[in-house]
Amino acid sequence: MVKTRHLEPRTYFKTISSDNNEQRSLSITPCDNNSFKLICLKQIKNVIVKFKLTQIIIPKLIL
Repeated sequence: MVKTRHLEPRTYFKTISSDNNEQRSLSITPCDNNSFKLICLKQIKNVIVKFKLTQIIIPKLIL
């Protein structure tokens, strides 16, 4: 059985902190045509590294 899940048109965001002043966050934003934006931030002692993937397309399953 295949389950289809639809993301609401909003940004999903999660932040994780650790003991050594390190903080990571991940956001997922739905876009058009079965795609989404994925942004990952990593902050270590006030230095921010940002990874950004845009327009990842999720193919539709044909059964």
